[in-house]
Amino acid sequence: MSTGDDSALVPDDANLSVAFAYLFWALFAVHRFYLGRPMSATLQLVALPVALVVALSDTWGGGAIGTTALVSWILWYVVDAFLIPGMVSKHNASPRLQR
Repeated sequence: MSTGDDSALVPDDANLSVAFAYLFWALFAVHRFYLGRPMSATLQLVALPVALVVALSDTWGGGAIGTTALVSWILWYVVDAFLIPGMVSKHNASPRLQR
């Protein structure tokens, strides 16, 4: 990898596939790791179980707070479906791939 970051699923200098990004999005919700966005990928993976625990808990006022957190995560996940082609294009057009 050219940046020394081992958090992506593919090397930084590889062309990414929109089809693989959607596969990772649909099956595992790890598409952001594939797209080279490890910070938001980690946040997205951690946020889902936290939102589920809060939503299903009576302790922290689970109903309103948990539902809001869960709906926010779902919206983020759905919006990513529309952002994936742009993220792939941006990665594939980067100068490090134009050697």
